[in-house]
Amino acid sequence: MDENDLVKMTLLDMKGLVMNDEEKQALICMADQYLVIYNHLIDIGQNEPFAHQAAMNIVQAQYAAYKD
Repeated sequence: MDENDLVKMTLLDMKGLVMNDEEKQALICMADQYLVIYNHLIDIGQNEPFAHQAAMNIVQAQYAAYKD
């Protein structure tokens, strides 16, 4: 990475367009949580659209609380 790339990445980061370490960890946690919820609902007999929507709703609600 040369100096121009470093300046460009710094400017993007300052604008919030590059994830920092905390945001990366939050994304990984949310993805894991989504998969656990989705797979559990499928395992107990729910259909895929319901499992997807329920998992998304839970993750979105928790992410909204995280952003506040």
